[in-house]
Amino acid sequence: MSTTSGPRNFARSLSMTTAMMALLASPAIAQEESRKTAPPGEAGATAADGDTLQTIVVTVDGVPDPYQVPDSVSQVAPEQVKQQRPSRPDAILRTVPGVFTQSAVETPGVSVNIRSMQDFGRVNVMIDGARQNFQYSGHGPNGTVFIDPALIRSVDIAKGTVATEGGAGAIGGAVNFRTLELEDILTGGKNYGAEATVIHGGNGYDWSEVFSTGIRDDRFSVFGTLSLRDSGNYKDGAGFEVEQTGQDLMSGLAKFGVQLDPDQRLDLGAVYYDNEFAKASADYHAKVLTTTAKYHYDPAGELIDLRLNAFYNRTDLGQEFNKDFIKGSTVDFTDDGIGGDISNVSRFALGDIGITAKYGAEGFYDWVKAEAEGPDQTAPGLTPKGERGVFGLFSETTASWKRFELIAAARVDHYTLTGEGVNDVAPGGPGIPGFPSLPGLPAGPFEVDTSATAVSPKFTAAYRPLDWLQLYGLYGWGFRPPAITETLMSGVHPGGINFVRFTPNPFLDPERSEGWELGVNLAYDGLFNDRDKLRLKVNYFANDIEDYIVGAANRCSRGICFFYRNADEMSHVEGFEIEGSYDLGLVFASFGYQDIETDVALANFPGLGYLPIAPERVFNATLGFRLFDERLTLGLRRHQVYESQFLNNGAQSDLPGYTLYDAYASFAVSENLDVFLNLENLKDLDYIPAMTTDPDRIHGPGFTAKFGVSARL
Repeated sequence: MSTTSGPRNFARSLSMTTAMMALLASPAIAQEESRKTAPPGEAGATAADGDTLQTIVVTVDGVPDPYQVPDSVSQVAPEQVKQQRPSRPDAILRTVPGVFTQSAVETPGVSVNIRSMQDFGRVNVMIDGARQNFQYSGHGPNGTVFIDPALIRSVDIAKGTVATEGGAGAIGGAVNFRTLELEDILTGGKNYGAEATVIHGGNGYDWSEVFSTGIRDDRFSVFGTLSLRDSGNYKDGAGFEVEQTGQDLMSGLAKFGVQLDPDQRLDLGAVYYDNEFAKASADYHAKVLTTTAKYHYDPAGELIDLRLNAFYNRTDLGQEFNKDFIKGSTVDFTDDGIGGDISNVSRFALGDIGITAKYGAEGFYDWVKAEAEGPDQTAPGLTPKGERGVFGLFSETTASWKRFELIAAARVDHYTLTGEGVNDVAPGGPGIPGFPSLPGLPAGPFEVDTSATAVSPKFTAAYRPLDWLQLYGLYGWGFRPPAITETLMSGVHPGGINFVRFTPNPFLDPERSEGWELGVNLAYDGLFNDRDKLRLKVNYFANDIEDYIVGAANRCSRGICFFYRNADEMSHVEGFEIEGSYDLGLVFASFGYQDIETDVALANFPGLGYLPIAPERVFNATLGFRLFDERLTLGLRRHQVYESQFLNNGAQSDLPGYTLYDAYASFAVSENLDVFLNLENLKDLDYIPAMTTDPDRIHGPGFTAKFGVSARL
């Protein structure tokens, strides 16, 4: 195996994939833009029978209403985020059916699980459209995203394969955290504003402060936010202090927009994150810089609606060990990533058939480094350095006729991965019969230069028997290439544990998924009066994953050797999801439920560290009231997680289920002054969070009260 330079290898990938453009001869459009968009607040409607169907879709925070999209998409809207005012990003995501997070309460980052898929890019997690591909391996998730919950405005979620932007290299879905905007602080029709929010909480929350300001005119807009938080350890429901759960966080963002002319707009953004925390035997310092550039060209006419997005993201995690046997050793994990996408939307008619088409390309490239200093130099072998790029072409076409929609999509993805290392374990040796054999890589220095290409089609059919009711079915394929760690991991367990070794596997095949889904969308306005809204989304899905990459181990001549391999058996995930809401103005309610059965290949004994398993059943519900001309909002939330499992070095155990109750209240003293109260874990329940990394030591926080004030100019 030979090694070439990363950029040159990536350029080769671009030319190879471009040659496949013939596969995408049919133009297409992403489902979330496959309908004409109405101004916010208008109800969904269809043209009369006999006319070309042009579905009008309500937009929520700038994207189509998930309850009118024939796919598994969800959104945590700005109002929901503001009501919850979460201490961690996990709390936002766990309200969505099919979505959960791996919980490491000492680590403020978030690891997203969608329909039992997570780690190593199976779920594409983004901040303002910029991929967050950072991962470091240990006794926890293999993929962590750092974002301050105080900066989150809303969250867009796509479950399963994504046919257009954001779908490259991901088989589980995509999550996009959208950050605060200037519009969030403006009041009274002004074009300038400032807002300060101060929160004080008990049980270790302590203080947090957020300051925002901005201004705009007919052409330009400028907006900035600074967030500070200094919190300590919390106590669980039994009254015991949970060590290493505090953090010292500073974050912020800056955004600049310019309307170049009536048809063109450019938006630039930057989000910064700086946090210090501790976990197990080390102190950590996480720094993340995410920059984005977004260009939109939308002239008169229906054939051109061009978008160009680019990003640069750098995540730097410093680790300093504080235990005696490795005290003073440090490791610095860095991921520099670039990427972007370009797409165009065309709309036209072929007789009575309306065509909406989107076609484009996306790509990203990551440079991963791990450098150690001090007496212990072994940690970088568990998170090796290397380079990986993925480039894809996509096309999706929606044909609309009367009450029918047919959506045909295809994407071509190509990846390259390069790296090097030293393998000190030869294949063979006194392995355990019946356990996976070691990869056939000779002992000694190695270089890896590998690539693969895949075509992933997706088909959807939708029908509206009534204007407010939509039935749909879809079938699609997905592709995930091996990650840098899965391919290049080598060396010795950190801390000089020489009998535990890691072996690279450059022979891994990419994962391929294939699945179907049947669903129903309901969006009905005016059920009992002229302002109420009823929403319901129900689906049943099944997904098979071939060549699923899983941690494995076997005895070798130098102890126990850990490595990644393609599972022999097919992995399967199947389940039911339902979510809905009803808003009468005075009263509002929402709920979500999932029942998902997972049969995914697991690490064999002794396995590759800890492996929490996503709970099969989760139920969430919210009931709220708006009083005194909607100046006072009161709400009660129920979060129920049923029994789940945990695998620790081959020993599987059950984790008990739990039910948490939260309450919140907010009062608009005036247009420019709000006060609010959030009460979490009202019953002060002592519980073990599902998907925890350490059920023996880590319990969830007990009762926590937070009081805050927001003042605006």
